[in-house]
Amino acid sequence: MLGALAAFQLLLGAHLACMRTDPFPTGDELAGAKAGDLILKAGPYFNHQAGFGILVVPENRGKADSRLIRLPVIRIRSQAARPAEPVFCLTGGPGVKNVYPPAALARGGQRDLGILEFLLDHHDLVLVGYRGVDGSVVLNCPEIVGALRNKRHPLSSRKLEILGKALSSAHQRLSREGVDINGYTVAEVVGDLEAVRRGFRFEKIDLWGGSYGATIAHPYGLRYPQYVRRTLLTGPQPSRFLDVWRPGIIDRLLSRYDHLWRSDANRTGRSPGLEAMLCRVLERMP
Repeated sequence: MLGALAAFQLLLGAHLACMRTDPFPTGDELAGAKAGDLILKAGPYFNHQAGFGILVVPENRGKADSRLIRLPVIRIRSQAARPAEPVFCLTGGPGVKNVYPPAALARGGQRDLGILEFLLDHHDLVLVGYRGVDGSVVLNCPEIVGALRNKRHPLSSRKLEILGKALSSAHQRLSREGVDINGYTVAEVVGDLEAVRRGFRFEKIDLWGGSYGATIAHPYGLRYPQYVRRTLLTGPQPSRFLDVWRPGIIDRLLSRYDHLWRSDANRTGRSPGLEAMLCRVLERMP
């Protein structure tokens, strides 16, 4: 299912990349737009009618004087006479576009046409651009890319120090450029989804989130349960489970798996213990 959602995003990118004109509202059409406004422009999406919109939202909802940013929104309309609640599709990442991917990734997407036709039979599909990735502000960080380019000993103290300096440098540069980095959070993306729901006046919505998209869908459902009909999470890892990555917890989990391994004669015939096998692999890894 996650593959279907990703393929749909690629298909969308291929279609938009081939369009001769920008299907979204122009700067003139956005003149005077206020926070919360959703300006739409009708257009075709293959054999479906669609609305190509721009959502205007505060960069940081916690600040009364926050500047406004713009996010792309696409609503692909079902051909059903009475469609059910719309499905908000949230792809993975973070850092991957939710509305259209780079053209290079979209090549060949045409052959996947119809991958989500089963949803369009009964539901409109809605895609909301991720802040910091889609829209008027993109958080490109060449400093971090450069720090990661040398892949030898990536977890050494020296490499971690270089990465930390790159992160600090990128943060300072973005701040100088006028970016309020505190506005680029999961909570703000959840707020963007809710602004789109209100803009379309949907009473109920469905959420389909994969990986990072599941990390967006989960808190949306917690914050606005009254507006959610169904939620499908693929590859989810909600933030409250992040403790599982702490070293002490990992050690306890590995010990538990090692105990189960040694209790299975079929496994011990391959290796006497799981922990010992993992250690040997790590010691001999190039």
